[in-house]
Amino acid sequence: MGGSLCLRLAEQRGGDLAGLVLVNPAIFDSKREGFLAPVLRYVMPSVAAIGSDLNKPDVREKTTDRTPVAAYVSLRQLWKVTRPELARVTVPLRLFTSAQDHVVNPRNSAVVRAGVRSKDVESTVLPRSFHVATLDYDAETIFSGSAEFMERQLAKARSVHD
Repeated sequence: MGGSLCLRLAEQRGGDLAGLVLVNPAIFDSKREGFLAPVLRYVMPSVAAIGSDLNKPDVREKTTDRTPVAAYVSLRQLWKVTRPELARVTVPLRLFTSAQDHVVNPRNSAVVRAGVRSKDVESTVLPRSFHVATLDYDAETIFSGSAEFMERQLAKARSVHD
């Protein structure tokens, strides 16, 4: 959900951003039964949470036990307005994608890359991490790559304003 919200922000307020870093962003859901969620939320208000998709065996993500179906419905609505407007994203983009993700299909990153009009897009595949990559084996790659990207983009933004 965080990646979708950031992409929407970049679509609407891209001029206020120096760049965008995304880790395993979702812009669509490959689950066929997703279209049933608007009705199911009335008979099944929540489902078991899907947290802790980590390859590292000794790490657990802190999550709730349940996920409200209404929240998933809301996310799907966000995708419906965000995905068609990806071309409005023109800010530099740093994208990290887990090769194996049990929550967000890695094809989402390819859709984002293909849809944005950013001239500066850097992509890194995370070979050892699952969805919660910031807590997984490739976390340092994400942290150092993000910091380097942000420093570079902020330096460019400062030089334009000086």
